[in-house]
Amino acid sequence: MPAYALTIFTGAFLLFQVQPLIGKYILPWFGGGPGVWTTCMMFFQVLLLGGYAYAHFASRWLKPRPQVVVHLMLLVAALALLPITPDGSWKPRGGQNPTLQILELLTASLGLPYFILASTGPLMQQWFSLTHTGASPYRLYALSNAGSLLALVSYPFYFETHLTRRMQAALWTWGLAVYAIGGALCGLKFWNAARAECARGQRTEDGGRRSASGLRPPTWDLRPPTSDLRPPTATLHPSTLNRFLSPQPSTGSCGCCCPPAPQCSCWRPPTRYARTWR
Repeated sequence: MPAYALTIFTGAFLLFQVQPLIGKYILPWFGGGPGVWTTCMMFFQVLLLGGYAYAHFASRWLKPRPQVVVHLMLLVAALALLPITPDGSWKPRGGQNPTLQILELLTASLGLPYFILASTGPLMQQWFSLTHTGASPYRLYALSNAGSLLALVSYPFYFETHLTRRMQAALWTWGLAVYAIGGALCGLKFWNAARAECARGQRTEDGGRRSASGLRPPTWDLRPPTSDLRPPTATLHPSTLNRFLSPQPSTGSCGCCCPPAPQCSCWRPPTRYARTWR
């Protein structure tokens, strides 16, 4: 449980911390207009959806060893692409489409690390639910939202005001290294649990149905949540904020705080929050 908690919390924190950080780098280069930050948000949401898709198909179609190997390879590749600070050669020189250039810049500087971080919540919760039979993964979902909320609140009030952009990028780099270590530990736990399960050769009570990983699938009420209110909210809020506030990463963080806050408390143990189906 501690390894999963560390990985999920760190991944969620870094995922939402890097959005305003990279925005502070490129907004001055492209004029700081509303379209620049909206393009950044579109990039973040597309990669967030891609990370969810990767976690879904990997857990559904790959067995434990390929899952772990593929994920570790992606983690190593993400670490090899650090640091995320964009090079000055990406600055616009006129006559170019700024939207395409922004997307290319973000993909080259941040694409793979952000993609891996986006897959953390659903993938780690799936591994946890398969290796801890009967344990609820919803505490990890609440922890993920707590990490997102902490990143969004702390950036405009502490990181942006007390640290330079270079220091912020360096801390984010070290945070990704910690996240990679946690992800490797979770992969090792998942690998060992699957190997032990296959060695026992036990079959499930419902006729031996198993998931692609070879482990017993979780019951319906213990499946990790598949929906997240952050992507649609983060997609819709830029146009509203741009109408009343300046298009800055710090103001953009405010709108993203709305979905994680209530989800930190609703996905709690049954003693704190009861889900009844009628």
